[in-house]
Amino acid sequence: MSDRIIRVRLNTTPVEMNIIQVYAPISDAEMEVIDRFYEDIENIVKASKKFRDCLVIMGDFNGKVGEIKEDDVVGPFGLDQKNEQGQRIVECSRNLKLILANTWFQTRRNSRHTWTAPDGKTKNQIDYVLIDKRYRNGVRNCKARQDADCGSYLWIRSQSSTCIS
Repeated sequence: MSDRIIRVRLNTTPVEMNIIQVYAPISDAEMEVIDRFYEDIENIVKASKKFRDCLVIMGDFNGKVGEIKEDDVVGPFGLDQKNEQGQRIVECSRNLKLILANTWFQTRRNSRHTWTAPDGKTKNQIDYVLIDKRYRNGVRNCKARQDADCGSYLWIRSQSSTCIS
């Protein structure tokens, strides 16, 4: 793994789950650091694909994917404009056959942000839950919440009512 990525494999029914939690470098980081982060994700996912597990990647991606639906990867319920780091998230998701699940479920616009700047006015959506496309129909609701005590809180509920927090 790396100091920015951790993976856990859970013995769940009907399929096992591979959960990967990430904390991406900030947008101002050196390009080498950002490239290495996405290479690490791809390597971990490729190693995990040996199994038929349900794959969930979640965390602080430090990018904005915007509110425009993009193929079957990004839903229409993102926030604001896509930035360069957001494009990296989309490309990575497309390459690994993942969807950004929390952009597919309608929530109030003012509750989509997951980060607030120290000025209290600037708000961005930078936390995402990525799910293997193969399991997208099993997700009934998915949101990243901005109001958790620990800074980032991701919640997902599948058909089997499994909650991850």
